[in-house]
Amino acid sequence: MPQLETYLAISEVRKMEHQHYPNWLIHLLVASVLAGCSGGTPPGSDNKPRPDSNPVPDPDPETFTLSGTITGLVNESLKLSNNGTETLPVAGVQFVFQTPLEDGDVYNIAIAQQPDDQLCQVINGSGTISSTQIDNIEVHCSSWRPEIETVSNVEFPLSDIAEPQLTMNNKGHAIAAWQVKNDQGTIDNHDSIWVNQFQLKSGWETVRRLSQNGPTGDAVGHANFPAIGIDGYGNGLAVWRQEQSDGSAAIRVDAAHFSGSDRQWHPDAPISDLQYNAYDLALAMNAAGQAMAAWRQASLVSRDALVSREYLSKMAGECVVGEEGCNNSGWAESDSVEINSRLRNMKLAMDSTGNVLAVWQNADVADRIQIHANQFSANSKEWQTEIVLDEGVYTNVEYSGYAHTIGHPQVAINTHGQAVAVWEMPEADPDTGRVTINIKASLFADGAWSEPQRLETDNRGHAERPQVGLDDSGQAYAVWQQFDGSRTDIWLSQYSPDTQEWAEPIKLELDDSSTYASSPQLAVQSNGDAIAIWQSNTGIWTSVYSPRGGCWCHSTLIENNSVSSPTIAMDDNGHALAIWVQISDGVRSLQSLQFH
Repeated sequence: MPQLETYLAISEVRKMEHQHYPNWLIHLLVASVLAGCSGGTPPGSDNKPRPDSNPVPDPDPETFTLSGTITGLVNESLKLSNNGTETLPVAGVQFVFQTPLEDGDVYNIAIAQQPDDQLCQVINGSGTISSTQIDNIEVHCSSWRPEIETVSNVEFPLSDIAEPQLTMNNKGHAIAAWQVKNDQGTIDNHDSIWVNQFQLKSGWETVRRLSQNGPTGDAVGHANFPAIGIDGYGNGLAVWRQEQSDGSAAIRVDAAHFSGSDRQWHPDAPISDLQYNAYDLALAMNAAGQAMAAWRQASLVSRDALVSREYLSKMAGECVVGEEGCNNSGWAESDSVEINSRLRNMKLAMDSTGNVLAVWQNADVADRIQIHANQFSANSKEWQTEIVLDEGVYTNVEYSGYAHTIGHPQVAINTHGQAVAVWEMPEADPDTGRVTINIKASLFADGAWSEPQRLETDNRGHAERPQVGLDDSGQAYAVWQQFDGSRTDIWLSQYSPDTQEWAEPIKLELDDSSTYASSPQLAVQSNGDAIAIWQSNTGIWTSVYSPRGGCWCHSTLIENNSVSSPTIAMDDNGHALAIWVQISDGVRSLQSLQFH
């Protein structure tokens, strides 16, 4: 303490002596003043404050938790993960991650393990902690609903249902079409085409006969082999073959379009050349409303023509038929390209911009079993050069006349224009020389097809009826039925775009009581979630898969009555719809079940 300040302090204390303060207090104050008189900074001191010998600890930083709700969970084994590390088994309708997070931490909730026979997806699952608890994470799980619904009861006991077709868009809207054989409501009990529409919130609507061979139609022959499509707005297309039993005209292609606005079907004029018969009809449609129908036209002596017609979208959106602006909708002029030989079993796939791939089974001049392909450019509006995907080595004669029934090519395409095709092909075992039907595949990317690859190596029996699906990452799935010498099972192989290889096939049919599983079908979402469906002598079975914590390791029986012809369609929101033909007391009906 400076000397002047010390002097003044002592003077004040002495004044207290005359004011009769206690002596002990005066002595204490004097001692305190003198203790502060060090005369300067002590040697070795840096004149900095010294740390507290017993500091009060800082409070822990505020922490936050991740929590949310689960809807639709009916089976066990669901697990969630955060940032690929912390794993949380969950059940019930709520969950909370136990590890606390601090402000600014990043989180990413994902499905670590799917529940059995279900598909779950995470909503609001990623973000950054910003001084608040995270409690709005949602997990939505889909499963097969318990209620089977009737798409249509056939009114006539002697009639049969064939060729059921199903398509669905990403809003959960769907269209089903089928052929009724021996339709007693038509002229001379001819086959006819029927349709119904489905909406996710309201279910199936009113069934109706679509073909024009009913009591008020102009056709007098069988209507068969329907093909359908639906766009992202709920508008639909249907095409089918219409025969003329009186021989007055060629087998033609009839068409009708469905308006998602007025919920009505509107017939179109026949779209094929009425001078020539039309066969092997196919249709493809994308979410924007672009579509193409194609068929084989037997107009040449030694070869066929691939004839196609584009369908122009209704302003690529919703629109009421007859409303101003809708008059640009309809079928464009037909386009024809010669085929090198004979076309059979054609399939089409269309990408998001209107480019189309066609694959078909072909018999060349030597009658060899082959698989051919072509592509249609949305820019040039022309078909490109036909190519041979698989030349084959066996002719119609060498393979007991089966050339026109072997092949069954299928093709799938994603939004990026990548595609995959699968087909059957007879080949000889290099060791035994025995000829069996095998499954082969080829991938399409950047305008070119890859070399075909055989997907299975079991030569004990034929592998047949392949189906294929493809997601937006380029991951592909192929399913087929295969005989092993004693029973027929369903098999699947999966293609990885990372390894660029097809995996070893796995068996989907896990029911030991089933001896004949057949007719596999496949639906794939853009994110890779997939459902396979098939029939067996014990009923309708399905298997559910997700690349996020799923496996092809469970199969579920969804119907155990007398059934046939299952098919399935799926949107990108975890919803799916399956339909099949069911026989009860001699009456055929089309039944459905939702995965929701």
